Amino acid sequence: MLTKSKNRFRPLLEELESRMVLSTFFVDTNAAGASDSNNGLSGTSAWKTLQHAANMVEAGDTVIVRAGTYKGFQLETDGTATQQIIFRADPGVIINQAANSRGHGINLEGASWITIEGFRVEGGGGTAITRAGIRSVENDHVTIRNNISNANGYWGILTGYSDYVTIEGNTTTNSVTEHGIYVSNSCLNPIIRNNTIFGNRANGIHMNGDRYTDSATGKPLTGIITGALVEGNIIYNNGTGGGSGINGDGLQNSVIRNNLVYNTHASGISLYQIDGAQGSKNNLVVNNTILVSSTGRWALNISGGDEGSTGNTVFNNIFWSDQSFRGAISITADSLAGFRSDYNAGEDRFSIDGGNTALTLAQWRAQTGQDANSLVATQAQLFLNPAGADYHLSSTSPARDRGVATFNGKAAPIVDREGRARPSGSAYDIGAYEFVTTTSNPGVLQFSAATYSVGENGTTATIAVTRTGGSDGSVAVNYATSNGSATAGSDYTARTGTLSFAAGETSKTFTIPITNDTALEGNETVNLTLSNPTGGATLGSQSTAVLTITDDEVAQPGVLQFSAATYSVNENGGSVTVTVTRTGGSNLPVAVNYATSNGTATAGSDYTAKSGTLSFAAGETSKTFTIAIINDTAVEANETINLTLSGPTGGATLGSQSSAVVTIVNDDAAATTYARINFSRAGSPVPTGYLADTGNVFGNRGNGFSYGWSVDNRSYARDRNSSRSPDERYDSFNHMQKRSGTKWEIAVPNGTYQVYVVAGDPNAYDSVFKINVEGVLAVNGTPTSNNRWVEGTVTVNVTDGRLTISNATGAKNNKINFVDIVRIQ
Repeated sequence: MLTKSKNRFRPLLEELESRMVLSTFFVDTNAAGASDSNNGLSGTSAWKTLQHAANMVEAGDTVIVRAGTYKGFQLETDGTATQQIIFRADPGVIINQAANSRGHGINLEGASWITIEGFRVEGGGGTAITRAGIRSVENDHVTIRNNISNANGYWGILTGYSDYVTIEGNTTTNSVTEHGIYVSNSCLNPIIRNNTIFGNRANGIHMNGDRYTDSATGKPLTGIITGALVEGNIIYNNGTGGGSGINGDGLQNSVIRNNLVYNTHASGISLYQIDGAQGSKNNLVVNNTILVSSTGRWALNISGGDEGSTGNTVFNNIFWSDQSFRGAISITADSLAGFRSDYNAGEDRFSIDGGNTALTLAQWRAQTGQDANSLVATQAQLFLNPAGADYHLSSTSPARDRGVATFNGKAAPIVDREGRARPSGSAYDIGAYEFVTTTSNPGVLQFSAATYSVGENGTTATIAVTRTGGSDGSVAVNYATSNGSATAGSDYTARTGTLSFAAGETSKTFTIPITNDTALEGNETVNLTLSNPTGGATLGSQSTAVLTITDDEVAQPGVLQFSAATYSVNENGGSVTVTVTRTGGSNLPVAVNYATSNGTATAGSDYTAKSGTLSFAAGETSKTFTIAIINDTAVEANETINLTLSGPTGGATLGSQSSAVVTIVNDDAAATTYARINFSRAGSPVPTGYLADTGNVFGNRGNGFSYGWSVDNRSYARDRNSSRSPDERYDSFNHMQKRSGTKWEIAVPNGTYQVYVVAGDPNAYDSVFKINVEGVLAVNGTPTSNNRWVEGTVTVNVTDGRLTISNATGAKNNKINFVDIVRIQ
């Protein structure tokens, strides 16, 4: 990179004396007499602003920032290997305004050999600092240490083209739009360690190569991040907007170790290629603990790209996903070459087709030859207290002494996430934490079951509390009852107290007296709660439970059925209300399931499918639900929706009218299909019923139609041939926003048209789709990792003989797949 220099003079002890020695300067916005006209050399002659300090420092200088609230700063001056520039904040320093109009709190613009430490950058939910809390670009040997970056517009910490950067000991939280830590573009040997990262909308840590040329600088990019070390980070509660705990795009020859990722709402660790020049290859993933939430994806996701993400080594990790279908490891077939995995623990779900099909560990072994020594275990078996987010191994954890020091020529870390030596037992432990045998394990206290039951004519209910995960020392826990639907004094006797466990004791009980009355009241519930564990014990996930008192009086729950055999609604009616009645008794709470299904009407295009449960309290005899009707412009006969009741509970039965029919009365005039166009690369398959557009300039296509682009757009036609696509129409597209002002037109008779447009890319979701038809916004949305297409339908009038499709204001990376054009008569 270029070395920058400034011929500067500063007032020191003698006015206008040229600064020839290295100095320590002070910034103190609250100090009496603080001014940017001072020499800054002491607390009594401190500078007022951070930007002035950034303008004045030279290689070897240290800037001490005293407690106070500041506007950010931009630094463009280099240090050197032997004379770094250091900005160090005292406790209580807060930056809550962007340095300048670029929107970053601290911005190192091409400044190398810099250390930034101790600052708190508060972005105000992205309103005060709209971009990055701390940004470092076009530089090398920068250290960003022990800072807090909270609620900034896009990123907590962002680097770009920043070689040998070290990001350590920071806390990055609540980034509004994207990531906690974002190492972007091509770079060498970044270090990301011992950071705490949570609450960010997208990735916790995102490492993203970029294979394109920078449009602003013309700099050619390698598109690879090489030699990264990602270790010791705690990453949780990220990814509600998509992403991973640790994300690597074009990441190669790097090490990811000793990290704890939990409650991530997307993927755990992802190694893949989208923007990178190649796949994420030859990486080591070792001794990590990865736990994905029920809304997330796979704990470890490896997928290809142009050449696959091959040669990765994975061992000594704990992988778990609470999502019902996804699990431990998902890899695509093009990434299996050189892939080696073993000595891992966790879930019994794997995939070799990118997550489309789940395999058991036995099937995974048979099909890949990997994980011969790996094991399946639950979180409760593995960890000390997973409900309390304590992912240290329990004393009985099957992950203890089940790892190895080396595998596939790669070495495991010699310490764990907390710096304790490995191994502490006979062999390495699996996961980010090494079990230390000297640690006391007082155990986890919880109810033995989530529900208990006792007859109303019984004398008492006996409730058991268990102690698991250890029984060292004496512990105790408080218990209490509270009213559910049962009432203390009339249905049961309230109980509170303390259960004391001696060392080695693993179970205790208490009793609840039950009152037998003659009232017909149905089954009733008592809430049970544990609290205030002592002696080092913790509460498990089952710290609450419910006791059901079963009524012994005669019940008359009733008969449930639709109020009519048929219902009717106009297509433009908006919704239809359906009534379910209860006859023949109503002295108990009951419920029944309801559901719609297609008759001649189709869910999604004619109506919105509806299902659910109707709950009747004692005495209630009628309930309703509504079905939304979709008003389209298609000419069609009257259509029907089937209604069904099922699964009555509480002793209720279904009547003879347990099914019914809703008729949707059509209100549309006749219409005819004019043309269907699929946008694709020349030579791509053409979907049945469609005409191909391959990017040519407007003209007669020789197929009865004249259509095309305002400029030659053939080079921006694509065919992904992706397994994510529902069919070929969604595989191909034209990148219609690559050139400014690009539009597509088709010659049509003047008149009224209904136009259906689909935009998307199965391999990316980095767009904002906004497409106009005849100046009317037809497509308006942002794709996600789960739904990569956005569609829209508009009705427009054509008066100039051409129907025009164009980019709308605010669009980013518009990609049009296909269009259906219907002329309304």
